[in-house]
Amino acid sequence: MLMAGKTFYSCACFVTDNIFLEDYKAHVRYQNEQQFKRDYEVFLGDKGCTTEQQFSSLLAKIQKEVERRRLLNQQSIDRKKTILKSYKPLHRDVYVLQPSFLTQEFLQIVTYCKSHNATVSGLLERIQSLRDPIE
Repeated sequence: MLMAGKTFYSCACFVTDNIFLEDYKAHVRYQNEQQFKRDYEVFLGDKGCTTEQQFSSLLAKIQKEVERRRLLNQQSIDRKKTILKSYKPLHRDVYVLQPSFLTQEFLQIVTYCKSHNATVSGLLERIQSLRDPIE
């Protein structure tokens, strides 16, 4: 899937695997009805899913969950597009990092790190002094 120059990947197994059946306290895999019936009919029968109506109802729930998972990625992209299109920040200035957002101690450490005489031990001393309790 492509959006704004980025490629998003999702594993196909997310859609079909690890579907939890609350009533039977089991996780299953669903690729299609034939596979599901072949792999789980006996197991579910032992767990109490014994009638065709129970099995059909369970199958409908699973298919609904598979469809929900299949659509998640596109729904997420659609929400992002809607937000980008309609959201107007109330305070644009908070989206730009400003020195006033940072503590003076942190800014001093940054200045030190930018200097030519900065050393790892000097940096560690400054960081440690921030950890020491103020008395």
